[in-house]
Amino acid sequence: MGIKDDVKQIAGESGMDKVGFGSVDRLEGIPSADPSYLLPGTRTVISLVAANDRDAIRAYLSKKDQTAYGTDMTETYKRIFRAGRAIARELEERGHESINVVPNFSYREQREPYDMIPDFSHRYGAVAAGTGLMGWSGNLMTPEHGAAVHLGSV
Repeated sequence: MGIKDDVKQIAGESGMDKVGFGSVDRLEGIPSADPSYLLPGTRTVISLVAANDRDAIRAYLSKKDQTAYGTDMTETYKRIFRAGRAIARELEERGHESINVVPNFSYREQREPYDMIPDFSHRYGAVAAGTGLMGWSGNLMTPEHGAAVHLGSV
């Protein structure tokens, strides 16, 4: 098996619903999607996609269970982070520098009070990796799960 197959296997075993690989050339000119901010010399971005629990979304939106979606989101982000950590570790063992990008709430040093640029845009990374397309809403849309996904990147 090749490295991509091994990464896909790790992602699947870690509960990811989809994984893709994209050249950083596809991200050129997008400031929030420049992986060299975190790891200079990056050549490939690995996108991790985890679907949301649709029952939890319905329960939240129907006001039947206000905590269901929050609990699912927390557990999904934990799963994404663990998958990214396992993939980064595998890549490092094979001699490739890598970084498991924090799935959410990680921003670059702010220049202006509300200038919140993420360390890396998982949405643009996912588009570059072919795991989905950008919807009009600005959210990633996948054929399998629509916009009901959370993202991570390595």
